[in-house]
Amino acid sequence: MRIVVSTGEAAPGLADYLRRCECIVEIVGDRTLEVTLSDSARSDRDMRFEVGAYLRVWLAMHPELEGALVAPDVAGEEESNLAL
Repeated sequence: MRIVVSTGEAAPGLADYLRRCECIVEIVGDRTLEVTLSDSARSDRDMRFEVGAYLRVWLAMHPELEGALVAPDVAGEEESNLAL
């Protein structure tokens, strides 16, 4: 699943946090991360719920930033147009 954050500077910090949460993370754009869980045996719904929870915690620790889970096919459009 993909996450888009409000600034390019935020992406590496979120990536580090998610890796500490045992996620597999690849920065695929200036503000876009591709995230999977190391235990991929879970359903897509469960993985989305868990990654969403990690994102909400990280955003609570960084209230000056914004981020959102997005569908992979619109992530590029979201990165360029999303007013985060």
